[in-house]
Amino acid sequence: MVAVVENPVSTTRRRRIRRTEFHWITREIEEVSATPLPISPASPGHFEVSVPKDANWTDVVLDNLWLVAFVQNTTTLEILQAGALEPASAKSHPLSSERNRP
Repeated sequence: MVAVVENPVSTTRRRRIRRTEFHWITREIEEVSATPLPISPASPGHFEVSVPKDANWTDVVLDNLWLVAFVQNTTTLEILQAGALEPASAKSHPLSSERNRP
């Protein structure tokens, strides 16, 4: 399964000049329908997935989107492995090593 998350998400209230920041907001979760992967330390698995931009994401900052992938045992539901792919813009960001990470 993969999740598209946004970090950070900032909001500003109109009546009060107050800014609120939220972290790791899930925008989309997609099931990856792939045959069971024979994953082991000797043979890592590889798959590709594409998540289209939702038309309702009018307030989403695309440069703040991350992709988080989970490898899950479908019988026990145990999460076996997880990883995150940061936005391309974060790699060139001067504070990218200091950003909050999942």
